[in-house]
Amino acid sequence: MVNPPLALWEAVTRYLPRYLPFVAPSGTPEGVAPQVSPDAALEALNHLIEALREAGAEVCAIHHFEKQEVAEGMTPQGMLLREALARQRVPVVEDADDLRASRQAGREPFREGIHLTAEGQAILASLIEECLRRPGAG
Repeated sequence: MVNPPLALWEAVTRYLPRYLPFVAPSGTPEGVAPQVSPDAALEALNHLIEALREAGAEVCAIHHFEKQEVAEGMTPQGMLLREALARQRVPVVEDADDLRASRQAGREPFREGIHLTAEGQAILASLIEECLRRPGAG
């Protein structure tokens, strides 16, 4: 199996179908999250955002970049995600600048390609707080 380009992308394409089964292809063994097309994943994301808003929740997204993206820039999948969230008018906080600054200061926010160290988790926690303070998000 190839590693996904983004943790959020993996969540949308692999795990979201578990909770929104209408995007899962029929015949998928129970307990196995299928890989779905980008279009189906983005449709599921749109349904999730709509369901959250209908339930009265305010929505904000934190776009987590993997180590390679911090160094080289956003992947095409990341761009699709950014565009989808913009169309839904979801406030987005991206962690690339903070992760890059941490690395430039000689600290390491990544355990490996995508998972964060304690340093990276502290950055993520501050971004969660920022997201919650955004108008319409918390």
